Amino acid sequence: MNAATVLSRRLLRMDYRVWASMALVCFFSLGLYGYNRIRLHYSRVAGCVPDTILVDNKRIDDIPLCDLNRLILFKLQKTAGTVIWDFGDGTGKIEGQLVQHTYTKMGRFPIVATVGGTCNYEGVIAVTNPLDLLPPKTVVEIFADPANPKTGQTITFTSVPNIPARSYEWKVSGSDSVLRDSIATFKFDVAGTYTVQLIINNDIATRKLFPLKVGADTPPQPDLSKNGAGTVTSNTGFPVPPITSGDNPFNGQNNQQQTKIPPDVKPGGNKPDTSKQIPPKPTVVDANAFKDLLQQVVNEEKEIGDLYEYLDYKGSTMVKVNAEETLVPLREFCKKMQSLKKKKRKIESVSFKKDDKNSIGSIQVKIPDNEGFFSKATKLFKKD
Repeated sequence: MNAATVLSRRLLRMDYRVWASMALVCFFSLGLYGYNRIRLHYSRVAGCVPDTILVDNKRIDDIPLCDLNRLILFKLQKTAGTVIWDFGDGTGKIEGQLVQHTYTKMGRFPIVATVGGTCNYEGVIAVTNPLDLLPPKTVVEIFADPANPKTGQTITFTSVPNIPARSYEWKVSGSDSVLRDSIATFKFDVAGTYTVQLIINNDIATRKLFPLKVGADTPPQPDLSKNGAGTVTSNTGFPVPPITSGDNPFNGQNNQQQTKIPPDVKPGGNKPDTSKQIPPKPTVVDANAFKDLLQQVVNEEKEIGDLYEYLDYKGSTMVKVNAEETLVPLREFCKKMQSLKKKKRKIESVSFKKDDKNSIGSIQVKIPDNEGFFSKATKLFKKD
């Protein structure tokens, strides 16, 4: 094949050099178009002002939880212009600089605010029922052993509060002596109706009154030197007179919880027999095993009820996070941790204190405490 034959080759009756020229022009045209598109994109992104979404005039990063079925205000902190909002709950998009929205279901929702069609500002909001975060009502139960005592018997009183108990104040009405142990014992020498009072943590709101009917042993042994009044002794050694039906041992402004004892109450009448009360199950896990179980609850792999068999106070068991002074109930701690992304729910260590029944009374949790841009966990538990 000579040079003249090569230069005269044709494809579809057109010289191959024409085809080569056309292909080269198309290649350069596509490259120029792509370059212009990339340059335009980066010029638009570079023009976006750093900004954040405000929820009720607070940064979205500082709002761990929002209430269900409540009107919420959204706006951008700095950027002005046409803003298109997508609230992530399938309700459609809304246009406006300042908009309102109400979430009708609980969960975590991504929020996107788009300005000028190119600048996107994102955030995540967690919606919960505010009733789930209300502090639990204080409940204190008192048990006497034996439940139907006779004169001369030593009666042991124990309590089961649903809050961590740091101090106890036991007192029999009509006596000035106060017992400050978790368990109190009294002995009554005269039959009659008595009222035992317990106050937890020096808080009058926790006061619990326990009416007790002490039956006469056979034969009765009245103390004639006291004109028949008799005495009762406690483990402090102070004498305590019995209460008659007309006594009012708790006078004053905090008397709203007074328990009136009818004079015709019979020993063992209408009062449930608590002598066979089963104490809480002893702790059977160490701190590391409890940490693993708590981590599974935070990761929503288990229910919070799986922890209850180790706790006296169940969901109201108080949790201290890192060095924060504010204590939060276990139920609230789990909900706040679950409001974070899964990779941010890490629990580094757990320790706990046992109560007098060998069950977990309070919990100390350590979570990552760095203040990086992506670290939001510790902010959930900081004191306002």
